[in-house]
Amino acid sequence: MSTKKGIVLITLAIAIVAVGAGTPSANEPLLLVYPDQPAVFRYDPARYEVVTAPDPKYNAAFAISNAMLWDRVENRIPYEIYRAPHLVGFAPSPYGISEYALTRSDFNVIVDGFSAFTRTYRNLHIRFVPVPATSFVEIFLDSEFLPGLVTHLPDLDVTTAVGDGYYSDSMVRRVTWSGAAGLRIVVYSDKDNDGLYSGGKPLFSVYVEENTVSTEATSWGAVKARYRD
Repeated sequence: MSTKKGIVLITLAIAIVAVGAGTPSANEPLLLVYPDQPAVFRYDPARYEVVTAPDPKYNAAFAISNAMLWDRVENRIPYEIYRAPHLVGFAPSPYGISEYALTRSDFNVIVDGFSAFTRTYRNLHIRFVPVPATSFVEIFLDSEFLPGLVTHLPDLDVTTAVGDGYYSDSMVRRVTWSGAAGLRIVVYSDKDNDGLYSGGKPLFSVYVEENTVSTEATSWGAVKARYRD
């Protein structure tokens, strides 16, 4: 394992454990989620900044087009963001949300259960939010039509050692969608078993746009009703 990869894995594990300990919640939005496609990371400017040489924080090993991201809150390189395999750049988020952004009508989304110990993430759900919220969106997950905007995922066993006492396993799901200007994706562990997302602001999400389709508006009640399994 390369030195860079080892640093990424160790720091990511520490970050996830710290967040989990500090944000108790019925539904925990702690899992990493990112696309297996070229994507720009849109960062919350309140937390992150882009640095370039000759800034002393700059590290060329983490640079993309001669720029790298810096976590100004924790005063470190946000190694976990670099887990996405096809990261192509950084941009400030227009919504104050840290997310991977791409333009696709079909793509793979990766759910990464990195941990400092072996564990099983149970009762996982993936949530889709159309943008604008009143749009009607048609979603297929692994070629199967979803009648709602939230659906269950299999448990994720994290048992594969990746060095220095840390473990990482992931699952991949194919998403095909149409009908809205955009679609935001969050993965969470539903500990209170109500099928709803109530864990607050997620650490990360995926935001995908499709500019070639028209949107079909529907009532807010019809959209809200789709959020249950």
